[in-house]
Amino acid sequence: MSGEDAAQPKDWREARRLRAWELKQKGWKQRDIARALGVSDGAISQWIKEARKNGHAALLARRGGGPKKRLNDQQREKLCQLLELGPQHFGYKDGVWTYSRVAVLIHKEFNVTYTPTHVGRILKALGWNQRNTATPPAVDPNVDQSSLGQVIL
Repeated sequence: MSGEDAAQPKDWREARRLRAWELKQKGWKQRDIARALGVSDGAISQWIKEARKNGHAALLARRGGGPKKRLNDQQREKLCQLLELGPQHFGYKDGVWTYSRVAVLIHKEFNVTYTPTHVGRILKALGWNQRNTATPPAVDPNVDQSSLGQVIL
C-alpha cells in the first residue's frame, strides 16, 4: 500500500481489510493477522483470497447495491415542473396533491409505477413539503375525502 497505488480508506472496515492485505504481503501468517486485527481467521482467509483473485481493489468499500432509480434526474426535474402546474391542470377540482395522485401522474407521464408511500419518499428527496391531514385545505363535496390521505403543499 505504498506509492501511488495507496488507496485512502473510506471507512475503518476498508482500512482493516487493506491492512490485512499489506501484512500478508509482508509475510505475516493469516492467523497472526487475524489476532492483530481482531477478526476471525476465516475473514482474513476470505479477504486474502479475494485480493489474490481480483487485486487489492476487491478489498475497497463498495456503494450499496439496491435498485437503480426508475426516474432519472431529468424526469424528476420534469415531475417538479408538472407538480407546480397544480392538480387542477390535471383535472382535479380540489387543488390538492396527494401521494396517490402524484403516483398516477408519474405513471401517466413516465410509465413508471410507484406506491403512494414511495412517492412520498421521492417528493421528500425533491424538497417538496408534506403534511398529514384527513381534511384537505379546500373541501370539495364531490371528492371522497377519505381517499386523499397524504396532502402535498
